[in-house]
Amino acid sequence: MAFTRCLGLFVTALTLVATTGSARASRDEERPTVLILPFEHNGQGGTDAGHAAQLRTYGVLTALRTLNLLHPKQLNRVLERYEGRLKDLEEDARLRQLGAVLGADFVLYGTIDEKPGQTQIKLSLSPTHSSAPQAMILKAKDLISAFDELRGALVSLMANTGVFAITGQPQIPEINQVSPVTNNAKALLEYTGCHRVVIRQPIGILDPVVIDTKNIDQAIQRCLAALKADPNFADAKAALALAYALNGNQQQAERYLAQVKASSVFLPLYWLGKFWILSRHYDIDLALRALDESIEKNPGFLLARGYLGESQIALGRYQEAIDTFKAYVATAPRQSFAMGRLGYAASKMGKLDESLEWTKKGLAITPSDPELLLELASRFVDAKRYEDAATVLRRVVSEGHARGEVHLRLGFALLKLKDYRAAELESQQAIETAKAPSEWRTRGRARYNLAKLWVESGNLDNAMRQMRMAVEEGFKDKKAFETDPDMKPLVEHPDYAKLMKGTAKRGVVIPTYVSAFGQPTEDGSLMLSDRRTKDDSVYSRF
Repeated sequence: MAFTRCLGLFVTALTLVATTGSARASRDEERPTVLILPFEHNGQGGTDAGHAAQLRTYGVLTALRTLNLLHPKQLNRVLERYEGRLKDLEEDARLRQLGAVLGADFVLYGTIDEKPGQTQIKLSLSPTHSSAPQAMILKAKDLISAFDELRGALVSLMANTGVFAITGQPQIPEINQVSPVTNNAKALLEYTGCHRVVIRQPIGILDPVVIDTKNIDQAIQRCLAALKADPNFADAKAALALAYALNGNQQQAERYLAQVKASSVFLPLYWLGKFWILSRHYDIDLALRALDESIEKNPGFLLARGYLGESQIALGRYQEAIDTFKAYVATAPRQSFAMGRLGYAASKMGKLDESLEWTKKGLAITPSDPELLLELASRFVDAKRYEDAATVLRRVVSEGHARGEVHLRLGFALLKLKDYRAAELESQQAIETAKAPSEWRTRGRARYNLAKLWVESGNLDNAMRQMRMAVEEGFKDKKAFETDPDMKPLVEHPDYAKLMKGTAKRGVVIPTYVSAFGQPTEDGSLMLSDRRTKDDSVYSRF
């Protein structure tokens, strides 16, 4: 398999439990993990067909009703952060490393070979702790027929590989219970083209949305084309609703959400769209209710668990976040990401020993994970153990491909250690490395740290220059400025009062980003919009 090409696409990870029959798993039951890669395809369908096969495989396992699922959105972010580290590894090592980062026990991938009158799909399932994959080949007259046969082939392959060793082999799901639900090849391929765009957009309440109008418009057109080919295609309606929501068309988003709210097939994009609309235009508690209901319907919808916990952290509901992420870990015990978030939430409550303990538990699963090492260093900073933090961060930098956030935290630790020259270099490196629009906070915070450095050095003009650039990046939390004791000398600068007039009293305002309810403040709190309602009838409308 050409894994290099797959790495450029998004990856879907599932956590699968095998239970007899179609019994529903308990909400927080532990399950082993399967990572599904996009399929390779040699025909005209290309990327769309490979993506469609991945989604159909995902749908088969979802229909078993006994799995945990890491959504593609989470995995896109992982790939963005790890691609540089993975590209130099051999193919098998890449699979194992990616599987380890995602907490997977098995990696599933496939190839599609289309010829006139015959479509062949080769499925491969490899344990992450072994280099001996099991393979199966299925043949059918066309792509749709081959996708239908995936149901039995996947259950059989997993049984042969030992996925169902403990609890027994599940029943093969009925075809009308497997997403994407359509027998129209054109509709399926158009839908997958739409899906690939919307699934890459930021959706969490802490994520400002960078609207790429051209791509979103193209996604909408492809979803509409899918519905023209198959007017009853529920998956395409859910994707279209989310695309409209991202594009700011609330009325159309609610219209299409309402059309699929009673679907008997679990539609992840329906729940993402519902969460988006409720959080941006109505009430955050109704949005969290949607996440909780989606988890109740599908305990393996790990993306919803992550969004729920992250939202609770953003709202300052730290104990609720701890409870949410503990349930996350109970259902997916190899997910070191959730352990890192547990550590963060505990640190916000001042439970520094507990926060370090959870972070170290995550590192016990993925010892070289740079993201968890960054979390560990951050917990050391919380505990004012700046030497320990600097040691960990230097390790991440020395291994290469460090994100701007790593340099930012290292610069801050060095600033606290009064190593001003090194702190300046790391802060500058953070600004140079954090190029993505979504990394505005990293750049702004680095500028702010440089301002603190110049204040401590007694050069208030340089400090004010860095403050201006921090504000230009979008770092405009007036409360943070006014309560930071390190910045008190800057208040006497003649330009300080003028600069403060350009900052928000609470929250961050960034014209290049779209957010209907406001931006998070630097301390993690959130300024919600005035467009809120406590009318519960809104919830059931779509």
